[in-house]
Amino acid sequence: MQACPDKHLIPAPTGGVGATCQSCAHCPWMRQNSLSLILETLENYQGHEIEVDERVREKALISIQRLLDFSAALKEHGSVENMVRAGVRI
Repeated sequence: MQACPDKHLIPAPTGGVGATCQSCAHCPWMRQNSLSLILETLENYQGHEIEVDERVREKALISIQRLLDFSAALKEHGSVENMVRAGVRI
């Protein structure tokens, strides 16, 4: 958040009015997920596909690419502060 002090970040998704949860970022059930469990699910549970509209996929791909670009820039510069100093825009 220090790299973007002008932005207000909200953990999402929120549960909405009347929900008993705050967000997935703070959920004890979501914390039980791990990369190895996700991989096992993807490898072993065939036939449980989710179809996504092409326009949604294209927009999601932009976000995923930005995350990958950010990760590469972070690896190259060592910290967000160094990225800011170098004028890296993601």
